[in-house]
Amino acid sequence: MDRVDNTVSGLGDNVLAQLDNLKFSIEKLNSEALRIGERISGMENEINKLKKDLDKTATKIEMKQIETFIDVVNPITSKFVTKDEMERVLEEMATRPKKA
Repeated sequence: MDRVDNTVSGLGDNVLAQLDNLKFSIEKLNSEALRIGERISGMENEINKLKKDLDKTATKIEMKQIETFIDVVNPITSKFVTKDEMERVLEEMATRPKKA
């Protein structure tokens, strides 16, 4: 009887120890899950910030339009007429006899 009692008592102690270990493991997992959740939340916030910043950047098409505009108004590659030159040409045209 003592032997059975000792065996049952030993089993009970073993079960209690395993329950304590299980409880500790569950608490660790819960803590880790909370940390992972916080990290994911932080990452989501960073992704949203990046999306907002990306919305503010120029697209490839917009950059091509800007490049075209710069090419048009670039004084090195474009030919412009000064006001004096334009006035002289207009004056010459006004003084030329009209062809019928």
